Amino acid sequence: MAYAAGDTILDDEYNGFANSSSNNINAIWGTGNGNKGWGQSNVISTVSAGATITAAQWNTLQDRLRVRLITKGLQLTIPEAVYLLVIPLPL
Repeated sequence: MAYAAGDTILDDEYNGFANSSSNNINAIWGTGNGNKGWGQSNVISTVSAGATITAAQWNTLQDRLRVRLITKGLQLTIPEAVYLLVIPLPL
C-alpha cells in the first residue's frame, strides 16, 4: 500500500509494519527470532484498535526501516510530502 500526505494510516496496517506481519521491523530491530534481530530494546509499540497513528510514530517506523536498508547498502527515499513532521504550535 502506498501512502500520501493526508492519508489515514490504519492501526492494523501500522501494527503489521511494526510487529504483526512475519517480516516486521521489530523482528529485525528487536531481539527477533532464530537468526533475526539486532537486540535493541526500544522496539516499536503497537497501537490499540481505533487509535490514531501520530506523526512521531510513523516517522520512527520509517527511520528504523531506513537504518535497516542502509546496513544493506540500500536507500529509502521518502518525499517530504509523505514524511510527516511534528511541528510544535505556539501556545
